Amino acid sequence: MLILCAEIRNICKNKRLNKKLRVSNKILAVIYGKNILPINIIIEYKDINFLKEKDNLNKEICIKINELCFLSKIKDIQINLIKNKILHIDFYLLNKY
Repeated sequence: MLILCAEIRNICKNKRLNKKLRVSNKILAVIYGKNILPINIIIEYKDINFLKEKDNLNKEICIKINELCFLSKIKDIQINLIKNKILHIDFYLLNKY
């Protein structure tokens, strides 16, 4: 199982702020699932770069935010095809512990 450290981000519709986060090598992501509200998070690009390999897309990932761990799977990845860089990831929550 893969473990990722993340931090919660305040959702904003400001494209400039989101672009600043991406320029500083952070990836915007969301965790969603049954019976929970979506959780918007930020992940360091260096921690998630391995996901571009197709072998890693179906693995379970433990996302650690503060003291909580969210067991999830990747539902969707948005990639900038020109720069070959991940822009956004959707995680589907399997279990919370």
